[in-house]
Amino acid sequence: MDWTPLLSTLTGAVIGIAATVIADRNRWRREEARHALEVRREVYTKYVSALKAAGEEIRAVALGDHSVDAGAAHGFPHRRVACRLGHAAVACAGG
Repeated sequence: MDWTPLLSTLTGAVIGIAATVIADRNRWRREEARHALEVRREVYTKYVSALKAAGEEIRAVALGDHSVDAGAAHGFPHRRVACRLGHAAVACAGG
């Protein structure tokens, strides 16, 4: 009996399966890297937006021009706080 055709077929099948597994693993890694980049970009965008909002609030307080619904900012819409910057101190009144 000649084993050459059988061994050639088995070798080809092993090579094909190995190539498919490697290609699938590489595709999965690319998709995971792409997803991680999207998540990172979303988090950075939220961070920069919050940083900008905080900077604007700090600037408003520094200019003595600050009236914000502080309760709404923290999830309590019924509370309002107004702050004015004086010469020596900051006076805030909450309601």
